[in-house]
Amino acid sequence: MDDTHRFSILLLEKDVMEYVNAKNKYRDYEERVATCEPKEREDLKRKKSFWYKKYITKMKYLETHYRKTNVYTEYHRGLENPVMHQPLDMPEVPMAIATVVPPISPTAHIPTAPVWNSEPIPE
Repeated sequence: MDDTHRFSILLLEKDVMEYVNAKNKYRDYEERVATCEPKEREDLKRKKSFWYKKYITKMKYLETHYRKTNVYTEYHRGLENPVMHQPLDMPEVPMAIATVVPPISPTAHIPTAPVWNSEPIPE
């Protein structure tokens, strides 16, 4: 199989990190525009617009590029198009019976996590 059509976690991570960076920069400039001095506003709006375009472009790239991988399964299809009724050929699944757990006595021994050495690290 040609490697150009294979799914890569490394490339996905790189693409997602670029998307997150652009989104964070856009939101940062959005906040700065709301609280800036009038003389800085035009420059900040231009930068906000630049990062918004990068953010949306990367989102669109992720949506279109990773939609055509073979990672899309029947499970994903079910998430997008939930079936509200049970198919006729499927047997009905019995409901689970709840188990009653007795309350914990205030004097009962409850195990705790181990205590780690909390001494400061020498410099």
